[in-house]
Amino acid sequence: MAFKPLHYLRRGFGMFWNALDATRRTFFNLLFLLFVIILVWAVFFGGARPIAGKTALVLDLKGRLVEQHSGTLRDTLLANARGDVRRTVQVRDVLTVLDAAAKDKNITSVVLLLDDLEGGGQAMLNEVGQAVDRVKAAGKPVVAWGGSYDQRQYRIASHASEVYLHPMGMVLIEGMGRYRNYYRDALDKVGVTVNLMKVGTYKSFAEPFIGNGPSDAAAEQDAMLYNALWASYTGSVEKNRKLPAGYIAKTIETLPELMQQVGGNTGKLALQTKMVDALKTRDEVRDLMMKRGAPDLENKSFRQVSFGEYLARQRPKVFGDGVGVI
Repeated sequence: MAFKPLHYLRRGFGMFWNALDATRRTFFNLLFLLFVIILVWAVFFGGARPIAGKTALVLDLKGRLVEQHSGTLRDTLLANARGDVRRTVQVRDVLTVLDAAAKDKNITSVVLLLDDLEGGGQAMLNEVGQAVDRVKAAGKPVVAWGGSYDQRQYRIASHASEVYLHPMGMVLIEGMGRYRNYYRDALDKVGVTVNLMKVGTYKSFAEPFIGNGPSDAAAEQDAMLYNALWASYTGSVEKNRKLPAGYIAKTIETLPELMQQVGGNTGKLALQTKMVDALKTRDEVRDLMMKRGAPDLENKSFRQVSFGEYLARQRPKVFGDGVGVI
């Protein structure tokens, strides 16, 4: 019988190919089976642990309140890969969490931690404050604590049932206004002539290029705007804190005398002027919440759920009324 090397080579390659193909199919079948097992486990056994009773929602807002995050999904993924923390919080997420907490029988209180809140528009702050009011209306106390409060942080904090401040902190309310640069003298020095055509008395956009200060009409319109915003702010805070109308303006007018009375201690000033209910460190607030709620012995704190974790539990509505923006 003649030896046929080509025949045996072809036969050996065929056996190798069949073995390789069987291995490939086995590998992908096992991979698919693993995927099915993980999916079944996630549906029936996975997910977040249920929230136990007497849990406090800790609303630790970090960043600026916005209607929508800026950038694309790609920008977000790249930022996360670099370790950058997104410093914006969507208002609708905050409202979703607060409204869900108001209806959740296992959430018995809310804690506002506002030190890292970088502000937001007045309308947004007002919406969050109204959501805090809805939580209180559901019979759940809201406790606010801050190392210090700026004007925007305090607008939300004033809606809380109790407002606490670090003994070395302050409540800084500055009023409403803005700064604007004027370039007339600078342009004259460099020999630039501005030719401006303006129609209407209250058209002040181009005034910085033709003057060294605001016109009477610009000052009038700015005063109307900021006085209205200031009246809205002070009225809201005074209502929330159950203070008489005009109380904040009167306090600001007598601030030097009040500071002298407390020896320059801004924490005592905030307590004396009824802007806060007590001076407490963060540890003291934690101990207070442990007594009121349920202790978390593992973490040596009170039983709590964070803003991000609680938001992840809320499933968006698939059907129903909505507004689409194109």
